[in-house]
Amino acid sequence: MTDPSAIIGHRFPAFEMTLEPGRVALFREAIGEPAQAEPGDLVPPTLLGFGFEPVPFDALDVFGLDIARLLHAEQELIHHKPCRVGERLKGQKEITNVFEKKGGALLFVTLKLTYRDEADELMAESIQTLVVRQEVAA
Repeated sequence: MTDPSAIIGHRFPAFEMTLEPGRVALFREAIGEPAQAEPGDLVPPTLLGFGFEPVPFDALDVFGLDIARLLHAEQELIHHKPCRVGERLKGQKEITNVFEKKGGALLFVTLKLTYRDEADELMAESIQTLVVRQEVAA
């Protein structure tokens, strides 16, 4: 890729999802909490960082990169309002930064995924940085 910064601002297709009791219960079990989730219960704050995106690695398609060369480098979750089981959310992911290091051998991609409720109020943001090893001509 000659100018990786050219895709900063790229937005992926928006999606909608429901915080379904079954998926929330499975996540709770995975993090050592009781595997139960009733409508209206609070959702564990880390849940939106994992497993609800319809295509979690779609950023790789923009670059045409191999997932085997991917490293998840950083994750930040910012919660503006508590999320509850049964709530319907809208998600939108955007590439917010792209840069190279080590003479182009490492490509850093920062993605921001925002979640809004049905009233369009900001609920949470998930910011992650991915690092992709690239082939560099000698």
